[in-house]
Amino acid sequence: MFPAQQHNTEFMKGFAAHYLYQGTGQVLKNHVLFMAPDGVVLSMKPLSDETASTIYLNGILLPAFRLSDDVPAVEDALDWLLECQTFHAEWNVFDCLNHVPSMPSLQCGCCQSVWCLEQLDLSALRLTGQTRLFEVCP
Repeated sequence: MFPAQQHNTEFMKGFAAHYLYQGTGQVLKNHVLFMAPDGVVLSMKPLSDETASTIYLNGILLPAFRLSDDVPAVEDALDWLLECQTFHAEWNVFDCLNHVPSMPSLQCGCCQSVWCLEQLDLSALRLTGQTRLFEVCP
């Protein structure tokens, strides 16, 4: 039941963003993350054509991560990222994400929660006072 092709792709959703952080330090620019309704990652493809089932987000897609043994909490995660950037002023958002303890990786065929960082400075890849983090797909 692992292969993504076993899922009904008729109901899949695509989430496109400026960046897709895969959780392994790899960053894909202008990609679409396709997910099944049950949260299984089906594929990650370059954004080339408009797809009816694609939601365009202004920011960075990333795997949900835990800072403790608790359920991933977006408020704690955003606070941690802001503190990281404050403490390491020369780091960009990807440097901070690369230092998240136990950062999961986005993998095709796996059920994963996905978050989006938006309202950040995309040219400098820096968080701002208006940056927000929210769940895209459970």
